[in-house]
Amino acid sequence: MNRRKYLIGVTTSCTLPIAGCISSSEEDVEEYTIDEENTTTKTVGDPNEIEQSAKEVSIQADREAHANPSIGFPNVRSHARWYSFNKIGVSLQPNGDVIDSLSQENNYVVQAISRTFPEGNVVAKGESKQFSLRDIQSGATRTVTTDYTENVIGKTIATTLHFLSDEELTGSEDIPTGLELESVGELFAGTDPYTITEDGIEKYTSQYEQESNTIDYSSLSTQNNHPSTGEYTIYNAEGGYFVYFDTQTPDRKPSILFEVPFYIPKRTYEKAKQTDRPNRPEPVSERTKYITESIENDGMATWVGNILDLLATKTGYTTQKELINYISTFVQSLPYALDPISTGYRDYSRYPAETLVDGKGDCVDTSILLAAGLLESSVECNVAFFSFEPEAVKASESGHLAIGISPNNVTYPNKPYLQVGDQRYYYIEPTAFHDVGAVPSSIDFSKVELTRI
Repeated sequence: MNRRKYLIGVTTSCTLPIAGCISSSEEDVEEYTIDEENTTTKTVGDPNEIEQSAKEVSIQADREAHANPSIGFPNVRSHARWYSFNKIGVSLQPNGDVIDSLSQENNYVVQAISRTFPEGNVVAKGESKQFSLRDIQSGATRTVTTDYTENVIGKTIATTLHFLSDEELTGSEDIPTGLELESVGELFAGTDPYTITEDGIEKYTSQYEQESNTIDYSSLSTQNNHPSTGEYTIYNAEGGYFVYFDTQTPDRKPSILFEVPFYIPKRTYEKAKQTDRPNRPEPVSERTKYITESIENDGMATWVGNILDLLATKTGYTTQKELINYISTFVQSLPYALDPISTGYRDYSRYPAETLVDGKGDCVDTSILLAAGLLESSVECNVAFFSFEPEAVKASESGHLAIGISPNNVTYPNKPYLQVGDQRYYYIEPTAFHDVGAVPSSIDFSKVELTRI
């Protein structure tokens, strides 16, 4: 798996002089129906047929987070510049993480993929003409035209942009439904959702839209378990959210490097928010779905694992034990928040995308995120939930959830473990800075229950 591609995410401002673009044919599609009264045929025409003036209505993309180094990445990055009914203006930049990850030996196209929002069904795609990386120059904007496969008038959609090499063009017709983060090619930019009408396109704002915000850790009520200094920042950008964590970790724990922010597509976050939750506390066995679905349905878990892998490597943590420690420390640094306070629900399990964008969670949420990150990183391990009933946890009325990890060829001497067959599962606390294998004194480890993930 090319892990590099998942780090870059939909971002950036750039300008790339693609040598032109493919203009999609807009010939009418003739359909024939039978008139029951006189049995003559009639031509129905293109189901997306709207006035040319409506097709030209465009939305200017928000470029600040992509182009401003103080907000987004260190360099101006490739991004969507504007978009209309079936056209996207693309600005590309001849440097930065996206371009640097591509092979100079290949030719590329920019591929645009439009999906329904937030369901993720592919409804259109288009490609630019091929270009080489040597052709890219700053300041040029090129247009990609998409062809729709169905009537989208009245629907809300969002478009992602990918670099696709000439080697990847074969077989690129099979685009995974809903999986922006797993699509063929390097994902580098996207658009906010927009609704298509007969009068053109209109910007769509979700009830779950998050505003740019910075939380100072010193204001949190969980300082005993988390850093007393540091910040969590979310930037509402075109197509998604940039998330930064600037935290202070204990001396014995690794420093968390965030040269590159997490990018969470708005469609991924929206779909998670719209997923119904049961009106009762969920059994631990049912909470595993928040991990498996984030792997299989939207690719978010893979995204998290790959980013943490790369950040750990950049910081010099490369062994299996170091990677486990790094990923655990990252999750432990997240602010803690009880469900009734942060969601208004008595019990609410967050998908990984929600925990990152919301910037907080309880032991269930951080356990889900930690399990997803470990499973989809390069760590070779089995992962399970460790659950404890209230009687096994001091000063708790609701019990506790943590992670059990059985890593290949890694042991933690003098640490308790649960033996399952030939596997030893060690404890990882998801809500505070404890070492891997160390069980908090408030927990009776002899009463642990294991649920495989």
